[in-house]
Amino acid sequence: MVLLYQRNLRIRLQASLSMGNQHSLGMKMMLNDIQKINVLPNTFADEIKKMKALVEELTETRQQMTLDQEMMREHMIKEQEMMKQQML
Repeated sequence: MVLLYQRNLRIRLQASLSMGNQHSLGMKMMLNDIQKINVLPNTFADEIKKMKALVEELTETRQQMTLDQEMMREHMIKEQEMMKQQML
């Protein structure tokens, strides 16, 4: 998306220079495109930060689930051992 804006901006700049078309409306439109190019990467960066935070949260949750499963497994093993001892 950013590359498309950059390509379009480059084409418009070349066209305006070759035709000598430097009126204020054309310049305002080009400045608007430049601002879009600068805003888009920031938007993507924010989205990437949100995704990283979500991945970290999910990783922590997964680690906690693994610990909980290990504790449950240990508890079940202890219960089985106690039952075996009671049967003997």
